Amino acid sequence: MLTRPARDVEPEEVVETIEKGMRATGYNEFSLLSLSCSDYLSLPAVGMEIKNRLKDENISLSLPSQRVDRFDENIANIIGGMRTSGITFAPEAGTQRMRDIINKGLTNEELLRGVQTSYENGWDKVKLYFMIGLPGEIDADVLGIAETVRWLKTECRQYGYDNKRRPLNFNITISNFTPKPHTPFQWHSVSTSEFTRKQELLREAFRGMRGVKVNYTDVRISAMEDFVGRGDRASPPWCVAPGNWARGWTPGGKVSIGHLARGNRRSRSRV
Repeated sequence: MLTRPARDVEPEEVVETIEKGMRATGYNEFSLLSLSCSDYLSLPAVGMEIKNRLKDENISLSLPSQRVDRFDENIANIIGGMRTSGITFAPEAGTQRMRDIINKGLTNEELLRGVQTSYENGWDKVKLYFMIGLPGEIDADVLGIAETVRWLKTECRQYGYDNKRRPLNFNITISNFTPKPHTPFQWHSVSTSEFTRKQELLREAFRGMRGVKVNYTDVRISAMEDFVGRGDRASPPWCVAPGNWARGWTPGGKVSIGHLARGNRRSRSRV
């Protein structure tokens, strides 16, 4: 496989690059970016070394969405000990059945352990990413998102009471699944009307749930992502046509599926 064996950057090289960049630019926050920072075996060592070198300079480290099943106290100490930073996990689906279908490889127990670890190490807010419209999804899977969040809040409540902490809050992002080419689900059909209906199911399920903020991806943006992601060589002329790009990717733009289809037909006629 192309990703094996793992090619990790030497810890000392990472540390020196960070320290040099922070001192040269004057920034007080940096981030380590990769597809999965948790897979970097030297992450705890790098984090502690940077923490020691820059401990008096009020520097903040942030990491992208964490693999919750690999989030432990070592990583929590790295992030939590350097000013205030956020913590983000991506369970993707609200039920175990759905996570098994998309091969997420995450159990409810692992999710709870990661959230509890972050709460016990000082975070009062956790951000979670979920998707709707996944292949094989039924309404019970959609409602399982709200049920999972409610369960996490309940399980963490006792720790807050015992330690006189404010209740754990959640910032939830609900994205619409848009198939990507050359993936197992590339031919899965999507429906903006179904996205809208499932969003309404979740709005009703989350109504009255305190300490939870829910953000929904605009279905028009998802339609554009699907159009661009699965379009063929006839699509680029339409995408770069004057005005089309701005109207399509601006959340306030009035773009309909019919508009996309007409634009695609015009592109084909010119190619």
